[in-house]
Amino acid sequence: MYRNPVIDNLKGLGISLVILGHLQITEELFKVIYSVHMPVFFFVSGFLFKAEDNFRNFFKKKYLAIVKPFLTFALLTFVLHRAFSVITDNKNFSTVEDFFISIIFGNASNGHLSWNPPLWFLPCLFTLLILFYFIEKNKNKKIKVLFITLFFSIGVLLTSFNIYIPWGITNSLLALPFLGFDFLFRKTGSLEKILLYDIKFWIIPLILFGVSLACNYGFLNFAVHKFGNLFLSYLAGFLGILILIKASSFISSQQFEFLGKNSLFIFGFHIFLNALVKRGLTILNPNLPADITAILILLIVLVLFYLSIKYLRKSQKLKKLLFIH
Repeated sequence: MYRNPVIDNLKGLGISLVILGHLQITEELFKVIYSVHMPVFFFVSGFLFKAEDNFRNFFKKKYLAIVKPFLTFALLTFVLHRAFSVITDNKNFSTVEDFFISIIFGNASNGHLSWNPPLWFLPCLFTLLILFYFIEKNKNKKIKVLFITLFFSIGVLLTSFNIYIPWGITNSLLALPFLGFDFLFRKTGSLEKILLYDIKFWIIPLILFGVSLACNYGFLNFAVHKFGNLFLSYLAGFLGILILIKASSFISSQQFEFLGKNSLFIFGFHIFLNALVKRGLTILNPNLPADITAILILLIVLVLFYLSIKYLRKSQKLKKLLFIH
């Protein structure tokens, strides 16, 4: 099956930003990363979205592609978390009760998923795609836009009252504009068209992206429900997606494309590999600036993931179990 290398490279850039964003970095770099690293994955989900099946088949496919990895990664990383707690004599560990409660709620609020907080994204994505399935079934474009606007407004209202529905449903409503934006790109063929623009065209998005970040007091942090100025945050998110799309078109590395294909596996385990590499690098040189240390950790983590995925995919059972391509 044909895979668009731009999309795989985009996923590679996105997962690199996710890894970097979960390391100790300066506030400026943190703000840049958190303005776009989740929107770009909503974009990819929209670009690849298909609603051709009946709902039963669609639900089954999304369950196997999203919920099953969520449950698998949650269980495996919980076991790793408990094992490391015993080895390091860390008394601050999650209990089996915490595990089951976290699975039920499916988000990272109120201490849920404390051993692997980024997993909140998968239940959120699942509920988002289920909702968008019904929106997309309507053939009237104006009605689609109306529904996206309505559900987004409900998400904003729920957020203003600090109401967060389990399995990331509130976040799904807030992410809906990115998915709608993404799907529009695929429908109109705009992705190919925009890549043809001269480099001078990208000066304006870059300037607007910088201005929107500078003028905003927050950013799109879905995990902890902080969104700053919504207009500026979403403007930065959309512009950041466009910039990353263009950046991904410059990448011609099969290794990086390979990492993009396996971004789900990397997403599931990066928190633990981050921690291990960080501990080793800090012991070797504890005085490096935060951003330089984070970038070095990112590079090491990507190399280790590349080598480990190459090794694990030799086993068909492990390849299937760990959702490796």
